Amino acid sequence: MPVASVQLIGSRKQPLLTDQWSDIDLETVLHRHLKITMQPLEELTNHLGTVIGREMLVHKNEVVCRMALQIQQSIEMVDLKLISQHTVNHRAIRNAPQWEAWFKLFLATKKLMRKDNLMGMHLLMDVMRTILEIQMQQRDQIKGTNFHRFGADEAVQQILHLDDLQLTDTQSITHYLKLIAQTLDEQLAEHSTDYTLKSQYLAQYLNERVR
Repeated sequence: MPVASVQLIGSRKQPLLTDQWSDIDLETVLHRHLKITMQPLEELTNHLGTVIGREMLVHKNEVVCRMALQIQQSIEMVDLKLISQHTVNHRAIRNAPQWEAWFKLFLATKKLMRKDNLMGMHLLMDVMRTILEIQMQQRDQIKGTNFHRFGADEAVQQILHLDDLQLTDTQSITHYLKLIAQTLDEQLAEHSTDYTLKSQYLAQYLNERVR
């Protein structure tokens, strides 16, 4: 392992501040000769579990990797901070758009279930925008164009109309989030031949916590 030290930080150290939606916050320091690149980062994340979604925040000598992870049989949100004595090369840290979309959907889920409706809907709109961007790319491939003076009066999927989402009803929220996850899966699977379906993980994340 490339880590010189690791410690648990944040709310998980204070049980009175923790609920079923709390993240696991880890702070790690790499061995002094190591720079932060994708190799040690992925070694660490793979050691923790299976990545479902991921967002990366790059700073001068640290990277915060925010993830939805399958850890053994459970789904957890994990914030992993890597610290190095060396300046981070921003171009060496890569994150595929699909990873970020899935992370935002998990984070939106946590926010909505905690009744932070403004932040939850803000994140959910980002996921919906990803779905629409994929659909636009597919339209461009079919029509052979990459600019649009006029639209083609395309139908927008009913799930993106938000008609079925009632923010005062937990059952409505969980049902809607599962449908959005399935829609994101469908679009990414059509867009990429090597894509692995992930909506079952969001369903598990909800089922483990909502009773």
